[in-house]
Amino acid sequence: MDKCHFLVILSTVYSLQVTCLFQKCCEDDVGFVMRNNSYVCENDKNAALDDAGSSELYIFSNHSQNTSSNCIETFETAVAVFHRTGNGYKHKENITNQVIRKCCPRNFCYDSQRHTCTNSSLGRNTLVSFSPIGLFHCLVIMDYKISSTSNAFNEINRTHMLVNDLSRVVSKDSMCFDKETSGEYIIRICEDLKICEAMRCIHKCCPDGHSFVNGSKCEKTWIHGINLELFSGAVEDFQDNFAIIHGYSPLYPIQHYMKYRINSRGTFFVSDRDGNKTYLASERSYCFEHATKGGRTLGYVLFRFFPNIEDVPLDTKFMVNRWAMAISVVFLLITSLFYIFTKETRKVFGKCLVSLCFSLLILFVMLAAYIPFKKNLLEKRYSHVCKSVGKNQ
Repeated sequence: MDKCHFLVILSTVYSLQVTCLFQKCCEDDVGFVMRNNSYVCENDKNAALDDAGSSELYIFSNHSQNTSSNCIETFETAVAVFHRTGNGYKHKENITNQVIRKCCPRNFCYDSQRHTCTNSSLGRNTLVSFSPIGLFHCLVIMDYKISSTSNAFNEINRTHMLVNDLSRVVSKDSMCFDKETSGEYIIRICEDLKICEAMRCIHKCCPDGHSFVNGSKCEKTWIHGINLELFSGAVEDFQDNFAIIHGYSPLYPIQHYMKYRINSRGTFFVSDRDGNKTYLASERSYCFEHATKGGRTLGYVLFRFFPNIEDVPLDTKFMVNRWAMAISVVFLLITSLFYIFTKETRKVFGKCLVSLCFSLLILFVMLAAYIPFKKNLLEKRYSHVCKSVGKNQ
């Protein structure tokens, strides 16, 4: 017999709906991992669910037949329904996109000013049982406050919801719901980068719920979002709402001699030794993040991205290449002399290697000693020289 119950999925948000009950396959705080082609219950740091001390989860599902033999569990970063068999468990369906996400972990609520999670009794029982946590898979996230909790959402189908306040349909996998520190409710939605054309966007280095731990490694911490109040002298209207762009490439902390400013549209202005530069809100030029390193808490830091090679001034390119080739010349010379004095050149391999080393040595000497002082080689009338050097390379 089907085991279905009436349940309010979100407190004060949903009207009564019929849902089906699934037991949790493993005990609390553990999930499935693959061992010898079998699903085994182990503590998994990548678990997609936040356990609230219960072993049941209510969701909409088409698994209405024989639900007592089915259970729900995490596997890697997904939530799935499994079928109990005499030999273990069999994967039936991935339902990650059918489960309502909670923005913060159990016993945490959301702080919309610092865009982070705060340990508070307000966060308890926001969702029944356990649910996927956060939007770490999203590039851009925008926060929206809910004016009325009595009719905030309508279920469209198993994977999508209608957000009445916004009059838009959103997939369950691209939104999360939670209670604010003020006691009100908020939803966070994955947005497209185009939203930065209509409102301000601020860059965060790590994914949602993550921060730098012991260097540039992003790990789940949940309690470090973006605290622009600490940068109020350089960020205009820091208290206003904004969307967050996540992700970073190799970067470094902003230096003391760099002067920067972020205006109300999210445009980033920076002055450094290469001059003044301006970046639009959607361009990846900086990011904020809370960081720790070597046991020390660095706090919130503004990082700069290493520039693309196209943005590097020509003088800098010449200087870097010149010193790199000068170092290469030294080691090429050492290698050649070693093979000559050890009489390895009597062998075919030695002759080929020494010939290669001398060819590269001559080329690098020419490039390092001549070209940096002849930048007019880039002019059209000297293009034949560049082409000759390129063919020799």
